[in-house]
Amino acid sequence: MRSDMFLRRFIFGGEDGGACGEQGAVHVSAEDLYTAEKGFGFVTERNRRKQALLQLPELNSAFDTVYWYRNEDLSCVEEDAFGCWLDSEAVIGRLEREAGEPFLGERRRIPQ
Repeated sequence: MRSDMFLRRFIFGGEDGGACGEQGAVHVSAEDLYTAEKGFGFVTERNRRKQALLQLPELNSAFDTVYWYRNEDLSCVEEDAFGCWLDSEAVIGRLEREAGEPFLGERRRIPQ
């Protein structure tokens, strides 16, 4: 391996950072939201609203929510011993109750 290469390993979720036997790996939990200082973490609506660089449409258009959900916290990152995942069923349920009807089709393009 070249000495000038940079390598960083991440473990998402799990009981502890060494669950996969990776020494020196960075453990990322569901609570780790991205910051420039850390250089890693999940991007959700909550931290995206606070960080201007995360709002660039050229970088985020594939992950952007539709305009009527811009001020909602829709992304719900969960974790267990097997890793991290996005599970927004509770958020969808709350929005359906508020609307008074179930969301049909693509569930109104809420990340899941």
